[in-house]
Amino acid sequence: MNRNDNCHKLLPGGGFLAWTRGQDITSTSLNRLPFDVPNVIVQGNWKDDSCAPPYASAGDASTWTYTSNPTIIVWNGRTCAHWTFFWQSPTPWGGCAFLPGADGYVPGGAPYTIVMTYTCQLTDAGPILADALGINFSPAPTFTNVTSGTMTANGAGFNSANGMPLFQYFDQNGTLVAQTNATSVASNGNSATGPVPSNIGSVPPGIYTGLVSNAASGGSYTYLNGGSVVVANGGVTIDGQEQSTDVCTRWLAGGDCQLWRTVYDHGTVSITVNGVVSSVSYSSNSTPSTLATALANAINANTSINTLVSATAWDTKVLINVTQSGSHYSLSATATSGDTNNFPDGSFSAYPSAPTL
Repeated sequence: MNRNDNCHKLLPGGGFLAWTRGQDITSTSLNRLPFDVPNVIVQGNWKDDSCAPPYASAGDASTWTYTSNPTIIVWNGRTCAHWTFFWQSPTPWGGCAFLPGADGYVPGGAPYTIVMTYTCQLTDAGPILADALGINFSPAPTFTNVTSGTMTANGAGFNSANGMPLFQYFDQNGTLVAQTNATSVASNGNSATGPVPSNIGSVPPGIYTGLVSNAASGGSYTYLNGGSVVVANGGVTIDGQEQSTDVCTRWLAGGDCQLWRTVYDHGTVSITVNGVVSSVSYSSNSTPSTLATALANAINANTSINTLVSATAWDTKVLINVTQSGSHYSLSATATSGDTNNFPDGSFSAYPSAPTL
């Protein structure tokens, strides 16, 4: 099965993206920029981990073979690791299919924030795998129920000498779904900021490839780098940490404490969608990430709401997507301590992305 068939499936935990391109640097034309090349069979062989622990320890840790569209999602592929990529398609770029693989380093980071650009040059140079840190887009994820605000791309090499950089978002079939120009570039060239695309509200949830290009002379653009853009209809962010306090359980006659006991906060975090509440309890071993996972599972198991929406845990966020395109539901969240005497403010908070999905 081609894993790109699952382009709307959000599976955090590891993985990166690859983007297959071609470039004819022998051409006498001034336009020698790389161009998209879909339907390329690519094999990846894991070589070694370069930091410990690797971000993703399971899944495609040794060898995988996918077909690009022109993107490839390497589900659960190890990051913070070296890989060898092989361009296996004999047509239309047969020269690259008979040359040694290209080695590249996939840095560590959150899932799918790295796009490894795999370019077949129509010369004896053969395929080249970009060994780059890629672009991190923020906010991550992008919510379709938040259609205002700014989008920031963090990386290196941003330049506004000839105009503002261009942000473009492509689906896993290589179709452009949204684009916008930055409105500012940091003086050190390490970030650029622009508005959230005006049509983001109509983009289906899923993992998209975000490409950044610097403005060049003559009104053209030069590709800089890319990263992933995760889009969800809405979500809830879990914040905080488990609190504890020491409570005296045995007092002496003079008023001093003879025996102390550590008490941990406990309580409930809830997400309400369309008036239906899904709740989980927290205790001494809870973290925002474990609560996000538990809440996503609770929503998906709740038969009163799971036909309308689906949920996925993404780090400390619960991403919520509507099942029927065009439907909208109310969204709210709460976190309440069960021991307000010792923990009046509670340990955790829950923030919905907007009041409506």
